[in-house]
Amino acid sequence: ELNQGAPGQNPWPVTLSGRRTAKMTTLRLSGFAQPLPDQPLQGRRTITVSHNGSGGSVYIGTSDVVPGQGLRIGPNSSPLTMQAGYNDVLYAAANPFEWRGGFAPQRSVYLPYKGMVVGVAGNSLYVSYDLGASWELLRVFEKADTIGALTVIGLKPDGEYQLVVGGWRSRIVRLYTSEDSGQSWDEVHYRDANTPHLLMGSAAPDGTVLIFGSGVGTNAQGVYRSVDFGRTWEFTQWNEMQPSPPLMQSVAHLSDGVFVAGAAYLSYALGEPHIWRTKDGGETWEGLQGGNITRVNAILPLSEDVALFVCHRDVAVMRIIKGENLLSPDAQDATFTEVYTRTSDVSQADVVSVAKNEEIVIVATQRTIRLSDDHGVSWRDVGWSGVTDLMSVGGRRFLATIGDSMYMGYDNLQTPISVVEGI
Repeated sequence: ELNQGAPGQNPWPVTLSGRRTAKMTTLRLSGFAQPLPDQPLQGRRTITVSHNGSGGSVYIGTSDVVPGQGLRIGPNSSPLTMQAGYNDVLYAAANPFEWRGGFAPQRSVYLPYKGMVVGVAGNSLYVSYDLGASWELLRVFEKADTIGALTVIGLKPDGEYQLVVGGWRSRIVRLYTSEDSGQSWDEVHYRDANTPHLLMGSAAPDGTVLIFGSGVGTNAQGVYRSVDFGRTWEFTQWNEMQPSPPLMQSVAHLSDGVFVAGAAYLSYALGEPHIWRTKDGGETWEGLQGGNITRVNAILPLSEDVALFVCHRDVAVMRIIKGENLLSPDAQDATFTEVYTRTSDVSQADVVSVAKNEEIVIVATQRTIRLSDDHGVSWRDVGWSGVTDLMSVGGRRFLATIGDSMYMGYDNLQTPISVVEGI
């Protein structure tokens, strides 16, 4: 039987089915849970399962148990005591995420020194002062239908953050900057760009800011560049820099003047470079790596000259490539190693989020989450699905957008469970 009850209350029994011929009971974990050592139980023994994390839940049940079903053990639950039968086999599925709030921006950034999360949804900007539990409207950008880029430029000496957002309506692109962590905004750039979209941006401490533009026609495809902390901007079309213009999908700053970028192509161009580099703050670009891929969805710097590139080839394969020596004067000296490959349930159209803290690196899509605790050398799938935005918010916690709600993931998304064999 399983006994679970709050302190001071009578526990209630649950009878487990199973044959009584074997002399061992095994507690197994699935989903997010990490494998536990087998518990050899001669005859009938008592074991106790407890939650040893700061958040999330563990659900005990049969082999098909999933998060949300079964006997729940939470961080404030009393330990769950089990009188084990002969060959009863129990399973546990762990969910490290807890529901945080019923509103979720499409993309958010964390401002640690302010304790704020700023996010965009449609043409509006929102702020949360309690890590996604509640949100306030900061600004509606009435001249734009969609805000596609939200980038932190940097932290000012007065403790306020500089931000830039980019949006569009019909043919017009507009860029806005804030000097006070998003409280007020100035329009700083206006451009007729045919049929535009704005993708992700990145910023350097010296005031260089890059935002990639895409859309229909070469007039929309290029890089918006500022060298004065977003106050003034210029645009350069990719076809003016490269004979076979890529469609840049991702960008990340590495060091002084050095950014790396990932591309997709309008045609099936396997022979073209997909990983690019600029050493002069975005004025000129050089190809670093091609490979059998069609799109670089996301980039996560690990140090000044090392980064992870999350890549896809159509719906056939997903690859995580580790780039090293990315600051080398000669592009040929940069090295690239494939550290993860997945050939099922993948798509280059997936939204890919990357996040890290001092202990782990996470790559998340709507389909699954992959985690590395050795700087991207090895990876494990830790289950779950539906994540479209993920960020580290300190304290081994990760704030995630899942569906239309915000969730908090605890304990580096590790299994918050321990098993203690009893008497």
